[in-house]
Amino acid sequence: MIATIRRVVCFEAAHRLPHVSEGHKCGRMHGHSYRVTVRLRGPARAGSEAGMVCDFARVDALARELDHRTLNDVEGLTNPTSENVAAWFIRRLRADGLPVVDVAVAETDRSEAVVAAADVPGDIVSARAVALLSGGQDSTTCLYWARSRFAAVHAVSIDYGQRHRSELAAAEAIARMAGVTHEVLALPALSQLGGNALVSDVAVAATGGLGGMPSTFVPMRNVLFLTLAAARAVQWGATSGGDPGPAVVVCGACETDFSGYPDCRRSTMDATEAALSLAVDAPVRIETPLMALDKAATVRLARSLPGCWEALALSVTCYLGQRPGCGACPACVLRAKGFAETGERDPAGAA
Repeated sequence: MIATIRRVVCFEAAHRLPHVSEGHKCGRMHGHSYRVTVRLRGPARAGSEAGMVCDFARVDALARELDHRTLNDVEGLTNPTSENVAAWFIRRLRADGLPVVDVAVAETDRSEAVVAAADVPGDIVSARAVALLSGGQDSTTCLYWARSRFAAVHAVSIDYGQRHRSELAAAEAIARMAGVTHEVLALPALSQLGGNALVSDVAVAATGGLGGMPSTFVPMRNVLFLTLAAARAVQWGATSGGDPGPAVVVCGACETDFSGYPDCRRSTMDATEAALSLAVDAPVRIETPLMALDKAATVRLARSLPGCWEALALSVTCYLGQRPGCGACPACVLRAKGFAETGERDPAGAA
């Protein structure tokens, strides 16, 4: 079960804005009664937080950290605007593994700043990232998200014997448009195993896959893709002067619109990240900028990333490998829904 939850917390604190003249009230030390609204979206958790996206106490604890403090003295808040306070909450929640969507901060009852988690760069001390690029809408958006946050991005596509080669052709063209290096790694074992609509002559359907999942579910695909991409990221760091940060892999997994695929959940990403880090005895980071976004939010993110909108014109999402899409398969329906909800026209056209 996926749920969206909202928590409102309040605290009292003082601050001054260092970039504002002391002649202005904001440039002098003063106080506010802050009201912070945190929105999270994700699956109900297991263990001690069974049935909940998160325990609200974890959000409340952050507000207590700031209560009756001078915000300028808080690490990461030397310029404590409402926007930066919201970003501080997002970084802390994300570091705790919570699926934060956005945070709103109000200093008065007349205005508030709302910051989306997707717009806050991750706390990654790394100059490079490897982006998994399938040639579809989500991976294209993630490639451009990575390009806006890392000094160097390398795109990796996986040839796993997919029925429609148009995806790989799209990935090559999109990487070229983005101006990033690109390679295709072969993983023929998935087509040898067969048993799903993406690598064999099985009809696309909402059921028929492993455990009653959609017939398009390819067991272990994301874990294998992430392993190959992480291997490239680790090797890239090791052979390029030794990157001081973790090996970073960016992928388009999303548990909001995940169609029942268990390997698109953040819990799967976290477990894979831990296993890969242990396997090389070094930190591996899996970034999933779309994890808590629905398709409409993904469209809005793409619109905000320079060059991404034009690249989406080359993307292939359709399960039949068509561009424009067939308009009837589940992937096309979901993509069309996202563009319709934002009032945008799909750059790749419509069936």
